Amino acid sequence: MAFIPTFLEVERGFSTSLASIAFASVFFTGVFATPLPGAIGDRFGTVLTILGSITFAVVGLAIVLGGAAVPVVIAGVIVLAVGLTGFGQS
Repeated sequence: MAFIPTFLEVERGFSTSLASIAFASVFFTGVFATPLPGAIGDRFGTVLTILGSITFAVVGLAIVLGGAAVPVVIAGVIVLAVGLTGFGQS
């Protein structure tokens, strides 16, 4: 996960501060996304919750890698964060 600021700076041309803000959004998103998998797992089961988390992580990573505009890449980082922070809580 620590590769994100460096990747955003080197490959996407983000400034250091913008890359740091994008990386901080991972932790900010985690505050809200971490409790959700427990509730979703109780309702739909652990396997579906894990698959959903993995799906969010893969889609978020694809957006980060393929997105060209700054808002798109930041949205991808947030989607990636939802998947990564939710996976361990399933």
